[in-house]
Formats: sequence, structure tokens, C-alpha cells
Amino acid sequence: MKEDSKKAVVKKAVAKSNVVEIDIPRSVTGEKFTYEVPEDEMENTAHIYQEQIRFDTQSPTRLSKGHVQKYDRRGWDNFRQYGTSQGWTIVPLYVPSGWDANLKELNQVGKKSPQR
Repeated sequence: MKEDSKKAVVKKAVAKSNVVEIDIPRSVTGEKFTYEVPEDEMENTAHIYQEQIRFDTQSPTRLSKGHVQKYDRRGWDNFRQYGTSQGWTIVPLYVPSGWDANLKELNQVGKKSPQR
């Protein structure tokens, strides 16, 4: 299944206490990513797996590696609106209750100028 890397990929994370496991997006080998959310960051920090997916043009070798990024409330609201326009594949690992976990779909990238 081919997915556009500029669109957000949201997969349901399986949580056991503070441990979250997800399937790595666009993985040909079915790799999993396991992450433990620190208890002291559960109230005020969103934990996001993000990656700018890149593959070798000659083989299915993955050149990119994803990482966990942490956001405060203001940073998360900003990133979930504009992060997909920067080519990030985003999978929320943990978003505090009361925060909007939905990612904004972008219809246009760049500044819109009035037509003449």
C-alpha cells in the first residue's frame, strides 16, 4: 500500500500502562516502534513519532529513521496544523486528554495570493 509521505499517517497505538507500540509507517518488513511515555510528562506533553520518509531509489532500503518529538500545548497545536506541509509522516504516540489529537489536512502548501 503506497501512501503519500506528505499526508499524515495516523495508526492506533496499542498502550500497556505507559508503553506504546506502533507499526512503523510504510515499513516493508513489518517493524514495530516501542516507546515508554514518562509519567511526569503525561499531563502537559504530547509525544509524537515523526519521520520524513526516504527510500533508496535503487532498492527498497529505508534511508530515513523516525524519532520521538515532544511538544507542549502551543507547539503541538502549531505543528499539527502545519507539520504535514513540511513532509513529516506523523503518528501520535500519546496526546494528553483534552488536547485535540486530530491532524489538519492541508489543501494547499504555501501562501495564497489574490488573482489579478
